Amino acid sequence: MMETNVTAKSQPGTKVVLTQKIRDSEQQTIVTQRKNSPLSLARGEFISHTCEGIFSLHGGASYELQDSQVVCTSEASTIITLLIEGNLQFGYDDLEFTLDASAEPQALIVNLAQPCNFHRRLVKGSHIVKLNLVISPQWIVNRIKEACPASQFVSTHKAAAMVNFTGEMLEATKKVLSLSAPKTLNDYIQLEASSFALIQMCIEQLADKPTSESPACCSTYNDSIGKAIHYIEQHLSEDIRLEKLAQQMAMSVSSLQSKFKQQLGMTVASYTRDRRLHIARKHLGKGYCSITEAAYEAGYHHPSNFSAAFKKAFGESPQAFMQNKTE
Repeated sequence: MMETNVTAKSQPGTKVVLTQKIRDSEQQTIVTQRKNSPLSLARGEFISHTCEGIFSLHGGASYELQDSQVVCTSEASTIITLLIEGNLQFGYDDLEFTLDASAEPQALIVNLAQPCNFHRRLVKGSHIVKLNLVISPQWIVNRIKEACPASQFVSTHKAAAMVNFTGEMLEATKKVLSLSAPKTLNDYIQLEASSFALIQMCIEQLADKPTSESPACCSTYNDSIGKAIHYIEQHLSEDIRLEKLAQQMAMSVSSLQSKFKQQLGMTVASYTRDRRLHIARKHLGKGYCSITEAAYEAGYHHPSNFSAAFKKAFGESPQAFMQNKTE
C-alpha cells in the first residue's frame, strides 16, 4: 500500500476523506477510505518518482471509475502536464484548464510562486495517459544568472503557457512512463535523463510564449520560510502548533514568527487561517461541501465563527457568497 496523498469528493456530494494507491499484481487502484467500504476512483499502471531537490513526477495510464472531484494543496513549483490520451479538467485556485488529447497530445506548463488549491474532475469511464513533472522553484532560481523569458515565467504567480507537444517530447514521455518500476541503476538514469530532456524542451519554448494570468511577480521565500509554508500546507487539516512547527524548522518560536512576518507580512496563525478560509471559499464555490462542512474543514467548531471570519476576509457572508454564485 502506498501513502495517502489527496482529498476527493465523489458526485453528487458524497464526501470522501483520503485516497490511497493499492497494488494488485501489475495494476494499482486509487481508493478512498470511507466508514463502510472503500470506493475505487481509478485503476491502472501508475508511476511516481522523486529526484531529490530537483523534481518529482507522477502519472501513468488509468481508467477513472467514479465521477469525482479531487482536491489537494499544490506547493510552490513549476508544473509540466503532458497528456497523451484522454481529457483533463483541472485548476489551481481560480485558474481553470481543459486539455483534450483526442486529436493530438497536449502539454501545459504552469508556475506557482506560492501554494495553491488544486482541483481536478474525474469522469467515470475516461481513459487517461499522462505525466506530470513538478519542478522545485529553488532549483530553477539557483540556475538563473540573468533575465530571460524563463526567469520572468518562474517569478510570476500562476503564469501558464501551452507547449507544442513535439514528436521528440512524445518519445521522451513514453520512455518515462515505460520505466514505472525501475530496478537497475541504468533504469533510474534513463528515467531521470528523459525527465530532464522533457524539462529542457518545455523551458526552451517559453521564449516564444507570453505568460498569462497574474502579472504580479512574487519573490521566492527563503529556504526556512519555504519549508515552514510547505509544512503548514501539508497539515492544514490538523491542529498546527507553533512550538512543533518551530521545532521542525530548527529555530525558536520567536525567530520563526519574526522571519515569517518579515517575509509574508503576517503571523503564522494569520497565514494558516487565511489559507483555510480561501480553500473553504473555493470548495463552497465549486459545490464540494455545505457551509457547515466548510466551517469544520477551515478549523471552526461553530459555523457562526466561520461566517464572521469569512465575512471579514471576503466582505460577504458564506450565505451571501453561495447565493451570488447561484444567481
